[in-house]
Amino acid sequence: MTQILSLQYWKRFFGELPNKLLWFSVIVPVLFALLGLLLRFGFSEENTRSVLNALATTQAGVLAIVFSVTVLGIQLIAQRYSPRMIHLFTDASVFRYTFVVFVFSIGVDLLLLYNVPESASSFTVGVYFAGGLAIVAVGSLYVFITEILERSTPEGILKAFAADLQPKKYYAQVEAMIEDGVGTVHPLHPLYSLIMSAISSSEWTTAERGLNRFEHVATRTISELSGTGDLQLRGSTQESKELVKKPLDEFLPEIAIHAFEHGENELLKEAISVITEIGVTGVDNYRSFIAADAAWGVSNAIREAPNDTEGNSFRKEGFSAFAKLLKATSKQPDPRNLNRVLSAADHQKDLIFRRNLDKWAMDDFMLRYFDGTLKDIHSNILDYYGSHLPELDVDWTWQFTPHDRANEELVRAFLEWRNSYVKTSNQILKYRKENGEYPIAVANYSSSWKRVCLDAAKTPAEEYAVLLCQAFIETAYEDYLINQDTKWLWPDRLARVMWNSDPIVVQKAFERLQSEGRTGVVTREGHGLPSQKVDEGKAKYQKVCESFTGGSPLGFSEWVANFEEQTNDRYYSLLDSDDK
Repeated sequence: MTQILSLQYWKRFFGELPNKLLWFSVIVPVLFALLGLLLRFGFSEENTRSVLNALATTQAGVLAIVFSVTVLGIQLIAQRYSPRMIHLFTDASVFRYTFVVFVFSIGVDLLLLYNVPESASSFTVGVYFAGGLAIVAVGSLYVFITEILERSTPEGILKAFAADLQPKKYYAQVEAMIEDGVGTVHPLHPLYSLIMSAISSSEWTTAERGLNRFEHVATRTISELSGTGDLQLRGSTQESKELVKKPLDEFLPEIAIHAFEHGENELLKEAISVITEIGVTGVDNYRSFIAADAAWGVSNAIREAPNDTEGNSFRKEGFSAFAKLLKATSKQPDPRNLNRVLSAADHQKDLIFRRNLDKWAMDDFMLRYFDGTLKDIHSNILDYYGSHLPELDVDWTWQFTPHDRANEELVRAFLEWRNSYVKTSNQILKYRKENGEYPIAVANYSSSWKRVCLDAAKTPAEEYAVLLCQAFIETAYEDYLINQDTKWLWPDRLARVMWNSDPIVVQKAFERLQSEGRTGVVTREGHGLPSQKVDEGKAKYQKVCESFTGGSPLGFSEWVANFEEQTNDRYYSLLDSDDK
């Protein structure tokens, strides 16, 4: 009742009605009344009663038949799509307007009927006005039937759903869902049910259009609620977290899996694309926590993909989504959520290595992820944060970041990326050792290392760049232990880092490896130790690394000396040429 009395309700009510219908409803009765006033053509009392009685009876009959059939049709449509969509018909402004017009017109007819004077000639204006109202009722009925027929189609009901679920209404329903607790469905659940039903019924076009409306509603809500109006979309509030979390974590992944099970790869791609676009929209509106939810939604979708060509196609779409989400998030000042997105992508990457896929599939995934995505996001975070790194007092050789230090999130962003990159590099070498071939072209593998070292060396963050160059050299040594045929690639790549940046960075990396031994960054596993264990753990790893030779003809120190010589020779040859 309070809602009906609000000005906002009436603005929306009349805003949804066609302007032509509103003007028609005003002009026609007025014109008929004026016509009756000008003509002065009177009826007898008996004729007047007959006309009014016929108008009232006819309109009442039409009202009963049409609305009964309409209600039955609405129930059938609701059973086909979702019972929760019935309100799209019953709450429609044209539905209520037509009903009111009919009732009002019948009421006027009955009022006039029971007040017909003996001399009906003076009653002409009222009779003509009643006739005008009857014509308005017929016009409203025509608009109503047209609207209902349109809404009974898949596209019509989807359009009506998107128009009805405006951002403020969406947010209010999320608040009610949180307040009511278990048993209350998410605002987008009816749309999810419709899409799933359409896929089950092989209505691919309906499912595709449903996904488009899903994306439209979600992205519009994020964009509008992220503004400076009455509603603020903040990651710290439960309403914000629940706004699209369930659609991203459950609805869209289940739609993607359902489409995959029915062999509809295009719908699968569309579902993954919708997840991605919602996440990117969150980043564009400085709400990166939405991108993190989207990344885990993608992870949920591709988790159970089988180890075959179709499953690899599914995973390929997922990793394309990870790439877009990581690149978008890495351009925003939000390290915490960047790490969440990276964690979701890493989780699926680890599963790929465990599945031990065939060579061509591994090569495609690693080329995209290791030599593409990870390399690109490193460049992005360096562009954003690189100038701040020299100000930080950080031991870049360790994985752990104390929780009580300044710029904790900033440091963690680089360490998480470094750990992810090095871990993936180690997995590539392990795959080569166990399978006798690389899961990525070795030229791309070494070139990726060159790119990340070069990007770091071009920033003021010298200590960070030195550490990456040390890791580069250690990786080259690990590769040497497995496959000595590729040894010429690594000196060439590192020489190009020297030639395109400050060579002092690479020289310091060699000096530290010769004087201090291996960093342990490349060979260690795990996620770091608690703060009180840092020194103890670091010393333990150092001993392990110093004793590691891997059965190589050359120990690490001797190999490093030879590798430095090869790198310098290649560097000087580059200086004497124009080859970059």
